[in-house]
Amino acid sequence: MMKAFRIVVALIATATIASALLVVIGLSAPSSTAVSGPRLAAGEDRRAEALIVRGLRGDLEAASAASRSALRTAPYDTAALLRIALIDQRVDGHLDDDGLAALAESYRRAPMDRAIALWRIRFCLENWDRLPEGIRRSVQTEVFGVATEPGHLWPLRARLSHVSNAQGRVVAALWHLRVARMMDRSPVTQPHYNTRDHTSDS
Repeated sequence: MMKAFRIVVALIATATIASALLVVIGLSAPSSTAVSGPRLAAGEDRRAEALIVRGLRGDLEAASAASRSALRTAPYDTAALLRIALIDQRVDGHLDDDGLAALAESYRRAPMDRAIALWRIRFCLENWDRLPEGIRRSVQTEVFGVATEPGHLWPLRARLSHVSNAQGRVVAALWHLRVARMMDRSPVTQPHYNTRDHTSDS
């Protein structure tokens, strides 16, 4: 047991020395080799995501701050905007002005973002009763934009079929029917994909 402990200590010491050397190298490097904005934003994104997983009140506040920091570095980081909305919703169970503003801004900056479209659609439907008309129109536009892409049709239908918010569920059902008719006109083979819904707790 003591031998294992000594090994761990040695590894930590080695890592610390290596980190110190990297800091020195980084400080002396020319500006052309500095870490780029998007990479810095990615670091803040990962930190924010880790804090959200823990979910304590202080963690959520820190995650919101990290997300805002990511946005200052990468203004079109729509995932950061959506984290701000998610955190706002988790604090007291519903979206308030800050969350709605972040959500609206995510649509202003990226009306349809393939990387986060399915998550954003589901999140909006789960908070449908809090959304102003402008955001609702943006969600509908995104839904039927996504529906034109064969690779997203089945995952989209899965999201529309599993909405718990009462008002959002009615809207989702109507959209689901329209998407199904679109698929009837242009049949798409159901792909194998992970059906686990990562927004079920939103």
